[in-house]
Amino acid sequence: MFTSHSSRVRARGRTAIAAGLGLMGVALVGAMVWAPGWAHAAMNTLDPVSLIGHLSFLLSALSFAQTNMLRLRVLAIASMALGLVYNGIIHVQMPQGMQLWPTLIWLSAFLVQNCILAYALVTRRSSAPPVLRAGVLVLQPAASSQSLGTTP
Repeated sequence: MFTSHSSRVRARGRTAIAAGLGLMGVALVGAMVWAPGWAHAAMNTLDPVSLIGHLSFLLSALSFAQTNMLRLRVLAIASMALGLVYNGIIHVQMPQGMQLWPTLIWLSAFLVQNCILAYALVTRRSSAPPVLRAGVLVLQPAASSQSLGTTP
């Protein structure tokens, strides 16, 4: 039985995602075994601000497991936006002289870069730029994804 190229690519993508999530699980279990104090401290920080930080890193880890570039960009944008919120809150609470400006500046730069590249991906997939209709961004009919080298 012959399978199409796109189904083989999707199967490889699912395998890569499963392997990546499995490795993250092994790393977390290993950290809990070899550094129980660290694991306890990390999981003991479940206040709302820390949850924003944990969610930011979780989305970042999920973005590394993506085979579809647009999904990767969307997850990276969400991760960086939450990272900016988290680090901004921490920055405001820090004593004078201790600041997170470099982190905030780099996160902002990467967020802008990913937004631009995600927009370029979306507009390249359609035959015309997106149109704003009744407050909703509407994409024109999509071009062939085969010619773009992307997977659905």
